[in-house]
Amino acid sequence: NTRYRNLFGGLGIAVEPGLKFEDLLRAIAASRAVEGANDTEEWIAHRLDQHQNPTGPFEQKRADGAWFKISEHRTSAGETVGVITDITELKTREEELQSLVSEVETARDEAMLATRAKSEFLANMSHEIRTPMNAVIGMSNLLLDSDELQGEQRDFCQTINDSAENLLTIINDILDYSKVEAGKLELEMEPFDLRDCVEGALDLVAVSAGHKGIDLAYEIKPGTPEALISDPTRLRQVRVSQLGTAIRFTDTGE
Repeated sequence: NTRYRNLFGGLGIAVEPGLKFEDLLRAIAASRAVEGANDTEEWIAHRLDQHQNPTGPFEQKRADGAWFKISEHRTSAGETVGVITDITELKTREEELQSLVSEVETARDEAMLATRAKSEFLANMSHEIRTPMNAVIGMSNLLLDSDELQGEQRDFCQTINDSAENLLTIINDILDYSKVEAGKLELEMEPFDLRDCVEGALDLVAVSAGHKGIDLAYEIKPGTPEALISDPTRLRQVRVSQLGTAIRFTDTGE
């Protein structure tokens, strides 16, 4: 028909009834009108086999960028009936979608790299800050253990020690946060005393509670085992976070 003839216009061959399909293929191959037709004889043989023994629809791209879906079927009379559908617009949309997917994947990979870099930075900085902070805590503890501090001096030193302990807790939280993002946080299973863990958490927020005039108290129900095996550091962090929130929203009482 006319559309079929127009489809193969410009091949230098008249597409008319009676034209052999192989001759049409040779004209297509000679004009390089279809991608993949560089090896003329191989392409012609493959395309003839598809035509004579159709197994289902296939796609073909022309040199001008147009895409076609070709469906061929054998009739009971032994002839071949072919339907050619222009799918250029569909393929264009597929390419645009694939390009968008690639951009999203690239953005995701860049975001993951940025997150990893941030986590590594936080981990490094936390280690760098924690080292001198431990020195501050150690020195203030030595001063508190001495008998030379009196009255207000001891209060000042205690404030330094308490503040350093609180800051160290924050640093540890930042380090754990960076480990969580990097997928490297591991729980440590070790024996510990529950009472010591709870009292340690209370000690870390005692200064904040004291500034608001809030009394801190805890109760461990009878029968609760005090010797446990878990991660005391993580448990203490959870309790400190809960206590800090409670102190923040409590004005009076205990």
